[in-house]
Amino acid sequence: MKIVITTYPQISCAEKLAKILVKKNFAACVHILPEMNAIYKWKGEIKNDNEFLTIIKTDKIHLSEVNKIILETHPFDTPEIIEVEGNILNPDYKKWLKESLWTE
Repeated sequence: MKIVITTYPQISCAEKLAKILVKKNFAACVHILPEMNAIYKWKGEIKNDNEFLTIIKTDKIHLSEVNKIILETHPFDTPEIIEVEGNILNPDYKKWLKESLWTE
């Protein structure tokens, strides 16, 4: 299992991405966490903005498509895209994930 993490400035952007990924079977599930405060440095300045953390559950086969769609649809010039390896401990969850990502 691959977990992709990104953030969005508006929930509508995160929801749009989630619907695209799930509809195309590139993600089995996308969690959008409530608005949070992000403090970061951008172009030499300290920024303080609200963002929505987006957690995408996919697999190795669909990882490049997930990355491509994030880059195509994201409003930021340099979006955060972090890949995390997930070890599934529940066999039933693993089965659900595979079935959700299955494509012909």
